[in-house]
Amino acid sequence: MRFLTFVTLLFLAGSCINTQKVIDIPYSENSSYCMQAKHTINIETPSCNYSRYHSVYVFEGRYLYGVNIKSPNVIDVCDLMHKNKNFSITIDPSCITDRISGLYVKSKDSIYFCQSSPNVVVLVDSIGRIKDCWKEKDIKIECSDDDLLAKYPYTFTTFLGQCTPQVIANVMLIPLDPSGMYNELKQVNRVGAYDLNKRVWLKFFSKQPNMKKGCSYPYDLEQPYIAKGNNCIIISYPMDHYIYIFDMDNYKEKAKIPCYSQYANDIPSPMRNEQINSCQLNWNFRVQTPFYGPLYYHKEIDMYTRIFYHSQPLVQDGKINDGENRTSSIVIMDNNFNIVGETIFENGQIGVYSSLALPDGLLVSPQMNVDTLKVLNYSNKIQIFKCN
Repeated sequence: MRFLTFVTLLFLAGSCINTQKVIDIPYSENSSYCMQAKHTINIETPSCNYSRYHSVYVFEGRYLYGVNIKSPNVIDVCDLMHKNKNFSITIDPSCITDRISGLYVKSKDSIYFCQSSPNVVVLVDSIGRIKDCWKEKDIKIECSDDDLLAKYPYTFTTFLGQCTPQVIANVMLIPLDPSGMYNELKQVNRVGAYDLNKRVWLKFFSKQPNMKKGCSYPYDLEQPYIAKGNNCIIISYPMDHYIYIFDMDNYKEKAKIPCYSQYANDIPSPMRNEQINSCQLNWNFRVQTPFYGPLYYHKEIDMYTRIFYHSQPLVQDGKINDGENRTSSIVIMDNNFNIVGETIFENGQIGVYSSLALPDGLLVSPQMNVDTLKVLNYSNKIQIFKCN
């Protein structure tokens, strides 16, 4: 078994000879901001459900909207201030092909969610009544929209909790997964801007960096993160040190900015497709590789954060590493995207894809491999403050 593991690691290492180097730019001299867990929020787990939500959204910094995989057509609404579940919104099951995902709450009476296979966007009110629905025929990409994307099948990636769509005025920004395109192409636009009123695609933008023809990352490591910043749109990727700033009106790229962890190792290049199709090699890569979580904007303090998940060994204590004790750190940026601090969190204090933006910090869940707790996993509030 040890010999097999060693050979596997050598094979995997050979696939990652080319790496994206850590950016050699010093941190700001004003690196004086830190993050610390300040509050515990224990909300009782709804009856018969898991203690984690697979799709979540925090509205107005107070109300957590969450969908549990055991109740795929129900949106629970929890009050973070009063630390309790308020009520549930039940959606007609006939509108759900898989499970509610990609939650975006524009107002209490305008709640968007997505479906994939087929791609669908649904708008409901505060009691679950359908206000509008954009079906596959409405959202289909035509050659006149993008002659390249129109040739390939694609899906929304909103069922991954970290790939939340954003709605700005009447436009939804949606992360796209172009299935199979990297077999033939090196780069392709990964974000679509869709006019919900006119039911037309306006533009496709943000080509994922560091990709190679015939290569891929594990699925979740090659999906785009979309964030609304201070008068801008920010796109980032798990396997990239940079963030990309786009104009909110015309979606043109305005800047490419390093937002890196001082603890970052070189980030591996994507694996060749014949390797990534191997479940064992794919899993080994996924366990070990460092990567970034979403970038968040905190409106109340006009600052940004980005979580970096550190690399870890494949095997720990003679077993495949389950990530329960994975180290992470949070990079802090000011409103001009200068790095002004980074705080490290050890022993799985911040779970993979288990963070939500608050106006003044983050709501996080620890990395736990159980989902049958009596309270919701999202239980710790981490705030930004000036270091001494």
